[in-house]
Amino acid sequence: MDIRTVMVMGFIESIICSMIIFSLWREGRERFNGIGFWVLDIVLVAAAHILIGLRGIIPDWLSIGFTTPVASGAALLGLIGLGRFVGQRVPVSLNVIIWSAGAAVNSYFAFVQPDIAVRNVVFSTILSVFTLQSALILFRPADHALRSITRAVSAVFLLYTIVSLVRIVHFFFGTRITEDYFQLGTFQVLVSVSYQMLLIALTYGLVMMVNRRLNCSLRMQEQRFANAFHSSPYAILITRLSDGGIIEVNSGFEQITGYAAAEAIGRRTPELHLWAEPAERSTVVEQLQQTGTVRNAEHRFLRKDGRPITGLFSGVVFEMNQERYILSSINDITDRKRLEEDRERLVQELKEALANIKTISGLVPICANCKKIRDDRGFWNQLEQYLTEHSDATFSHGICPDCLQREYPEIHKKRNG
Repeated sequence: MDIRTVMVMGFIESIICSMIIFSLWREGRERFNGIGFWVLDIVLVAAAHILIGLRGIIPDWLSIGFTTPVASGAALLGLIGLGRFVGQRVPVSLNVIIWSAGAAVNSYFAFVQPDIAVRNVVFSTILSVFTLQSALILFRPADHALRSITRAVSAVFLLYTIVSLVRIVHFFFGTRITEDYFQLGTFQVLVSVSYQMLLIALTYGLVMMVNRRLNCSLRMQEQRFANAFHSSPYAILITRLSDGGIIEVNSGFEQITGYAAAEAIGRRTPELHLWAEPAERSTVVEQLQQTGTVRNAEHRFLRKDGRPITGLFSGVVFEMNQERYILSSINDITDRKRLEEDRERLVQELKEALANIKTISGLVPICANCKKIRDDRGFWNQLEQYLTEHSDATFSHGICPDCLQREYPEIHKKRNG
C-alpha cells in the first residue's frame, strides 16, 4: 500500500473520529471532566495528517518541523484528559518538559541535520511515554468502581506503546529509511496503518467507556432516588400532569392516606378523593402548569376512611419519555396543627384571665371618707360590692374591737368585764 494512500485514509479517519469525540463531548461535558481534551487530541491528530499530506506543497519548516510536536502534543492532551476523567493526577509539568525536549530534538533533526528515521524514533519515544502513562492510569484508576470500565481502553493504549517500542527497536536493528517520507518501506507503512487502526479502536473504546460510566452513574442515581423515594416519611407519588394518573407511590403514601400501593397505582387522583376541596387541586395543577413547582402549600386532604388531615403539599413537574409528570409530596402536619391550635387556645385563655386580673389593678378611685369605690361607669359602690364583682372574693361581715368600743360601748364593756 502506498504511504500517500495511508495518509489520506488516516486524515479521513481522524476527521470522522473527531466528529464522534466532539459529539461525545457535547453529550457528556456537564457530567464528566476531561472529554474536551480528547476533542483537542483527535483534532491535532487530524492536523498532523494534514501537515504530512501537504508536504512538498507547504514550506518544509511547517510540514517537517511541526508534525511531530503536533502529533505528540495530541497524545499529551489525551493523557491530561484521561487523568481528569478518572480523577487521577497527571504530572503535567514533567510531561510538558518531555514534550518540549522532544520538539527541540525533532527540530534539530529536521533543519540542522535532517534525518527522518531519527525523527520517527523521537516521535515514537514521546508517544510511548504518554501512552504508557495513559494505560497505567486507566488500568488502576483511583476509583475502584471505574476499573472494569476503563481497562479496555487501557489495553488500546498499551498496544500503542508496543507499536511505538517495536518501531524504536526497528530503528536500531532494521533497514534505515530514506529522507523522502513518501518513499518509506513496508515496515513504516505497517506502523502507520497500525496507528490508524488503534485510533479507530481508541475512539470506539472512549465512546464505550463514557457510555458505560454514564450508565453506571444513571443506575446509581436511580438507586439513590429509589432509596430516598421509598424511605421518606412523607407521602410521595408520581402522577401524569395531563390526567392525574398515578404512576408510583411510596410507603409513606400508604401510611398517611390509608391506600395501599396496589389500590392507588393506575387510578387517577380525583378517583381517590384525596383532596378535601377539589377546587384546591385544580388551582395547584394550574400553578404547576404555569410555574412548574409548588412549595409547602397548606391544604386539607382526606384519608381512605374519610378522616381529614392537614398537609404541606410540594410538587415539581418533570419530563420523561416526552410525557410530563408531577413528583408530589405531602407532609402530614395534622398533629402539629392540632398542637398549634391547642396552644393558641391556651394562650387566649391566659390572656383573658390576665385581662380579668388587671381590671382591679392600677389606680382605683376610693372615697377617703366612706371608702366607696368608683367603677368605670362612674358609679360609687361599696368596697365589698366592688371587690365581689371584680374578683372571686366572698365577704363575711363582722365588727372589729375598735368599732365595737366606739359604736357599742355597753356591749364592749360587758364583753371585757
